[in-house]
Amino acid sequence: MDDQLFKQVYKSALRFLGIRLRSEKEMRQKSQEWLKKQQGMEDEEKKLLEDKVIAQLFKDRFLDDQRFAREWIMSRVRNRPRGEILIRMELVQKGISRDLSESVFEDLERENKKDDEHGETVMYKSALKLGVKYGRKYEGLEIREGRYKLSAALARKGFEMGVIKRVVDEVLTRG
Repeated sequence: MDDQLFKQVYKSALRFLGIRLRSEKEMRQKSQEWLKKQQGMEDEEKKLLEDKVIAQLFKDRFLDDQRFAREWIMSRVRNRPRGEILIRMELVQKGISRDLSESVFEDLERENKKDDEHGETVMYKSALKLGVKYGRKYEGLEIREGRYKLSAALARKGFEMGVIKRVVDEVLTRG
């Protein structure tokens, strides 16, 4: 196996990771794209090189699926509010196991409840932020229609029904 090629693919991987954290699955897909362009290499050699690069990235702590999942969730909560249902689907698409995403969600909720004076969850706060924004749109509507529209909007964003009910009750009773 060509050491020069390893260094080239490894450097490309570091540049790719410099944009944002990636999951192992994303990194493997990208390295396969790079290696597909290599002429004169057998598929087995490409696979060995890919495995070697991935192993080195893990060893150097540039790849970490748990850290990736945590950052992905927090990014979604901060920048593009989504509910737990949609975030879990995104994580699965990125190659994060259901067990790992469950563990990361539990850790985040436990940490957040400890840090929050009211013991509110990350998902509740995210839904409330979005609910307040949407609630302004539905202010002039009859209460029943406003509740329906706000509930539907939050459901489309992937929030669970228990969270939606609490947010709708809070947003529409603030009035």
